[in-house]
Amino acid sequence: MRLLLISMFIAAGLTLGGVSSFANSTKTETNTQEMTLSGQISGIRGDSLIVKDNMGKVHKVIPAEPSELEYVKVGENVSIKMRDGRAVDIHKTANTGSSERYGSR
Repeated sequence: MRLLLISMFIAAGLTLGGVSSFANSTKTETNTQEMTLSGQISGIRGDSLIVKDNMGKVHKVIPAEPSELEYVKVGENVSIKMRDGRAVDIHKTANTGSSERYGSR
C-alpha cells in the first residue's frame, strides 16, 4: 500500500511538472500563421473591411496599415494576404485573374 501511494505521488509530480514545463516553452515560441483570403468587399467599417469570400462566408479584416483603406471601395474583388490575423497585403483582382496592388509597400 505504501509503495502504491509513493508511486502515485511520483506519477502526479511528473505529470504536473511535465505539463507546466511544456506550457512555459510554448509561451516563448513565435507562431506566425499566414493565409490568403479572396472575395468581394461588402463594407468598410472604421479601421476594418468586411469581405465576403467566394463561399459566401463574411470576414472582418483589419489591415496592418489603416491607410490602405483609402485605396479600396465597396464592391471590389480583392485578394488579401493575412499574417497573424491582420491584412499585410491587399490586391484588387479582376475576373481575368490580373491583380493590382494597393498601398505603397
